[in-house]
Amino acid sequence: MVFCAVKVVPSWFANYQLQDAITTEARFATSTYPKKTPEDIQGDVFKKASELGVPARQQDIKVTFDGNLVTISLDYSVTYDLAVTQITHQFHLYADSRPI
Repeated sequence: MVFCAVKVVPSWFANYQLQDAITTEARFATSTYPKKTPEDIQGDVFKKASELGVPARQQDIKVTFDGNLVTISLDYSVTYDLAVTQITHQFHLYADSRPI
């Protein structure tokens, strides 16, 4: 059981941290000066994903602007090698700039 936790927990923790970073990026994307472009946001999210060791590709990060609404989404998968079997988990991250 501990072996599985050691393999699985770090990627879930990184996913949580990346979700927090994406939410922050979406909320403040339109309030910075000068305003960030979708490419700037995509680059920032990719940099954070790389820092956290998340196996995401830059082209998988989707950033859209619709007026003042910014949406960021990212889908990626992680394969866990559990010695006896391999399990692949799909992560789906989404954030937008709507007020709480």
